Amino acid sequence: MVCLTNRKSLVRIQPHPLYKMKKYTFKCLKCDEEFSLQLTLHQYTNHIHRKHCSRSCANSRIQTKASNISRSIKLSLSDGERKKRRRISLKKAYLVQKNKRIQIKNLCGETCYLCGRLTSRMATHKISGKKHKSFDAMSLEELTTEIRSGKYIKLCYRCHKGIHFCMDILNMTWEDIIKLYKQV
Repeated sequence: MVCLTNRKSLVRIQPHPLYKMKKYTFKCLKCDEEFSLQLTLHQYTNHIHRKHCSRSCANSRIQTKASNISRSIKLSLSDGERKKRRRISLKKAYLVQKNKRIQIKNLCGETCYLCGRLTSRMATHKISGKKHKSFDAMSLEELTTEIRSGKYIKLCYRCHKGIHFCMDILNMTWEDIIKLYKQV
């Protein structure tokens, strides 16, 4: 670069050493081939550069003996065996969900919090009315701590719809709803 502030003497400005290009050699993470890159000192020290020799090498998969064996077992199964394995995994997932529902039933009770109705289909409602994480996505330990904290109650579907009407449309809080319910 040339400095044009003083027209009588042209002085060449040196670039900052951090931005001087230098050639570095690296080993590819997958194929262990050496490759070279022209980088600045800033890019080199902050690891802002390619880690593989080429895009095809970066996108390729390293096949291990274990992955090849598991793939060959899966491909060698007949349709009936595949369906049987799928059925078993679905049954395990169903049993986990069933255990969660039983846990909720035991912790929250079986009757509606407001009207005291005892029905087989109950909704678990968060008192604040805000959206919450799905019970299916929670672990059993997380589920028990959430329910024991007193943030959730059991409601029949009629009361649950009424509560959401009051919270969503009438903008009432849980305390307002309880006061109104006690007055009636």
